[in-house]
Amino acid sequence: PKNAAAMANLFLGRRVKTEEFVPYTDPDLAATSPKPLLIIAGEKDPLVEPGEYRSRGIGPVLLPGLNHFFSRRLGNQAAEPRDLMALCQRAIDFLL
Repeated sequence: PKNAAAMANLFLGRRVKTEEFVPYTDPDLAATSPKPLLIIAGEKDPLVEPGEYRSRGIGPVLLPGLNHFFSRRLGNQAAEPRDLMALCQRAIDFLL
């Protein structure tokens, strides 16, 4: 795929200035969902464009300081327990 090198670098924790990230989520599809929808992303996730969702009336939940893997550092995909708890709490609040 066109974006394979960029994704490989993301998974390996490398970021090259010339990489182009293509969001894999579809804000238009999310905006037309007949069911309640919750989008949670790390604030530093290069694959989620919060403005694209906000412009369609969806307020994504951005977890401060976290990347695509809900981790605080690239190259370390292990999320800290406190960050996983914050993620779980947002999901539980949505479901209740």
